[in-house]
Amino acid sequence: MCITYSIGFRAPAAQELGIAFLDRLGDRLALEGRYSDAGRRPTAEPGRIDETMQARCAKMLACIRWDRDVAAQFLGCYLTEPKPHLFFSRPPRPLTRRDFASAMARRGVRLDARSQLLYDDRNAYINGETIALPADGACAIMRLANERRIAAGTKLGKSSPLMYQWYCNGFIQLD
Repeated sequence: MCITYSIGFRAPAAQELGIAFLDRLGDRLALEGRYSDAGRRPTAEPGRIDETMQARCAKMLACIRWDRDVAAQFLGCYLTEPKPHLFFSRPPRPLTRRDFASAMARRGVRLDARSQLLYDDRNAYINGETIALPADGACAIMRLANERRIAAGTKLGKSSPLMYQWYCNGFIQLD
């Protein structure tokens, strides 16, 4: 008998990553116009896809673009996307924003065990969502991502409203 445990990050296959990226790109796609055969003559070969039709379609599809920022945001969301069977428990009676800020200053917070929080130079990614890193408060978010908790008394800057939102969503909890 053999028991295998796998702990840690599962590296996606290139194909899996590509499909997920194109799927996300498709969700954000907004191509304009409609294919048209205006001015074309009837053909003697109605079953043939000719070069003109292929060229018109290729031109329409050439409008699909992405850059490094789009790829970076996709990766952050992809890597933090919760598995379909995971759900977050919102606090049954959430504290007010003011009471939460006071309790957080006294006790600190920690990421819920199901939460995934990552960041890059511009954004934070939590559970499949993208949030722009606030200039004043990014350090607290990075600490939470790296250590999975923020100690009592940590300066939050402009990340305080975000922490409250995450608390209400069940992404973080008071220590």
